Amino acid sequence: MSYQNDQRTSSGGVDPIAIIGLAGGIIYALGAFLPYVTVSFLGASQSMSIKDGGGITWVVILVLGLAGAAVSFTRKPIPVIGVGAASLAFALLGLSKFKSSFDSASTLTKKLAENMMSYGVGFYFLLIGPAVLIIAGIIMIVKKN
Repeated sequence: MSYQNDQRTSSGGVDPIAIIGLAGGIIYALGAFLPYVTVSFLGASQSMSIKDGGGITWVVILVLGLAGAAVSFTRKPIPVIGVGAASLAFALLGLSKFKSSFDSASTLTKKLAENMMSYGVGFYFLLIGPAVLIIAGIIMIVKKN
């Protein structure tokens, strides 16, 4: 019996690889709502999520995360890896745009900003979620053979 035709584990439960993919998609989607960056200055701090920034970015993240969670249950590794790769590419593109927003600043301003800012859990979720999806897809390929 091939992996793709086996809809449940031998004990009758839900496929653990699909659960891993589900977790990856949910982690990625949550990354839009959790603090992405925290700025601390003179003892005060302010956190901001992707959703707080407005725009459509958080909607794209949410859709990609939910798509990754849903496609994990299809047992087709290529779509799972594809959504994971697209999610990772979108997260890295956002990071590069965020970093490039400081390109026009002076060296002193860049140093001050680096010392005042730290990445929050949302930032890490946007990297971990796609990695989990890609790993789930790779496991599907390995189990298929």
